Amino acid sequence: ALAVGPLPAPPLPAPWTCSTTSQTATLTRVVCSGIGAGLGVGGSAPVTASFPADAALNGRTVRLTASIAAPAFDPVPGNNQASAQT
Repeated sequence: ALAVGPLPAPPLPAPWTCSTTSQTATLTRVVCSGIGAGLGVGGSAPVTASFPADAALNGRTVRLTASIAAPAFDPVPGNNQASAQT
């Protein structure tokens, strides 16, 4: 397992707020909330997050998964998640 120190939540512009909700040796979960962000149907909000990396990650795969949810009905829930790895 990869030993990683506590990671900070990424800073985002208001009304978005983020916090690190859990962390294990292989997973860090960061939850961001944009209450009042005003995303309408088909809307988007670009988010850039960065986290520290050191030599311990050399040769390893890092995966970022993002998902979104809202209290309103979503007629196309299949497009609410994306992943990328490097």
